[in-house]
Amino acid sequence: MTSINEIEYKTFENTDYLIYKLLLSTVSGKPILINSISKNELSGIQLYEVCLIRLVDKLTNGSEFIISPDGTKLTYKPGLLIGGKFDFKCNKEKSISYYLELVMLLSPFCRDEVQIKFNGVSHKEEEKTVEFLNITMTNFMKTCLKNIHGESIANVNINQVKNSTYPCELGIVKYSYTHELGAQRIEPLLFQKFGKISKLVISYWRKNVPQIIINENIQCVKDKLTNFLPSHAIRAVELSGSRKFAKESKEGIETCNNAFGFIIHADTKYMRVASEHTCFSLGSQANVTRIQDMHGQIIQIGNEALKTFSQSLFYNGAISPDDQVCCLLFMSLSYGDISKCSLKTSIMLTRYRTYLNISKNILISITVKLAYLVGDCSHS
Repeated sequence: MTSINEIEYKTFENTDYLIYKLLLSTVSGKPILINSISKNELSGIQLYEVCLIRLVDKLTNGSEFIISPDGTKLTYKPGLLIGGKFDFKCNKEKSISYYLELVMLLSPFCRDEVQIKFNGVSHKEEEKTVEFLNITMTNFMKTCLKNIHGESIANVNINQVKNSTYPCELGIVKYSYTHELGAQRIEPLLFQKFGKISKLVISYWRKNVPQIIINENIQCVKDKLTNFLPSHAIRAVELSGSRKFAKESKEGIETCNNAFGFIIHADTKYMRVASEHTCFSLGSQANVTRIQDMHGQIIQIGNEALKTFSQSLFYNGAISPDDQVCCLLFMSLSYGDISKCSLKTSIMLTRYRTYLNISKNILISITVKLAYLVGDCSHS
């Protein structure tokens, strides 16, 4: 094995935020070395992380990955981003959205169009769903990726052919991305104007949950949202792929028979500014008593989603938390000018800070200036 000169590699510890480390290494062309890999007291890289590495390898040409025999060290030398058409089997420990998010961030920089058919778990507790990415990131990419004439160059499409809940791996999601030939640069992003809210949408998906419970929950949330907008500007929609759940009849496997997801987002003149998602699922036995017990818990889900959504509006964050990494990536790689955007102050302590720390190690000539808006005295 060829010896590794650590001076030539950007070094990191553990595989936390592995998606962003691979992302930034790939778009910048800088090799990375990750040491001290361990998860949950188990030393070594995990299978779902290996699956993510395989996905990057399929999207690129000439990439080189080296994993040490004990799985505690990973080196990555990025190749050329190609894209292409292929099928991909996701590890069941992570939902399809975990892998889809990386593909969506890399797609604008691929040489060819990207068409991928994902197979795996589409809905998993405490993880984002494909519906959430479809509502937030798809809209954000179309808003950000424009040519010099201000026209959107991104053609993003996510088609949920079949859904499944953990641990069933029968979910199928088709993703495609194409962009205009010759549109090779990203214009500076200027997202400082919040804009007036034109409409507010409550989107939901459900699996074996009675519509009457959904309606009561939506009405409860609508009554509270009228503090922001008149009732005619608030609408509720069932997502198109809501009922496309696969039959989970494998023997010896306990599956989730009841699931419910809730997404609230608001559109303004300038962009989609806020979206929050919470999900709830029950055990393997579906019966009337269990579904009735869900009623109060589903109402609680709606209240939690409403609370986080209201906080997003309160902070006047022009970029929602889950779009901030995407925004910062496009800002970093925009064409020779200064990008400006408003961010929620609370998120700066999590993924935002992590992204900036990684950026300083990998990307070149990036200057970031953080300034609080006038009137924001809640943080020093």
